[in-house]
Amino acid sequence: MRILALDIGDKRIGIAFSDDRSNIATPLTTIQNDLSLKDRIFEIIERLEVDLAVIGLPLMLNGKEGQQAKKVRDLIKKMDLERNVKTVFFDERFTTKIGESNIKGMKKKNMSDVLSATVLLNDYIKKENNEK
Repeated sequence: MRILALDIGDKRIGIAFSDDRSNIATPLTTIQNDLSLKDRIFEIIERLEVDLAVIGLPLMLNGKEGQQAKKVRDLIKKMDLERNVKTVFFDERFTTKIGESNIKGMKKKNMSDVLSATVLLNDYIKKENNEK
C-alpha cells in the first residue's frame, strides 16, 4: 500500500510518500497552496498510485483542534480528497520543529515543509506497525 503524507500550511504543502510496502517515508516535494493545489495533488496521487493520504492535523498543545486544524479539514473537504482516496488525519504537532531541526543552518523553508511531511509519514507508519 502506497501512502502519501501532506503537511498543509497556509502558503505551502510539504509532501512525502512511502514505498509500496508502507515501510519507508521519502520526501517528495513542496508545492504552493494556491488555486492549482487540487489538480497537483490529484496528479501526484494518480502518478504514484496512492492508496491512502495521511493529512497532518495541527492540533494545539493540549490536543484539541483549533483554527489551523479547522482550516486543514476545510481544505480537504473543499478538495473532495476523501472521495478519491482513503484519507486519515494524523496529529502533526511537532513535525515542523523536528523537520526544522533536521535542516539546522539551512534557510530553505520549503525543505522544512517536505521534511515535516516525511516526519509525519514516519510517525504514522511507526504507529500502524506498532498496532499490528
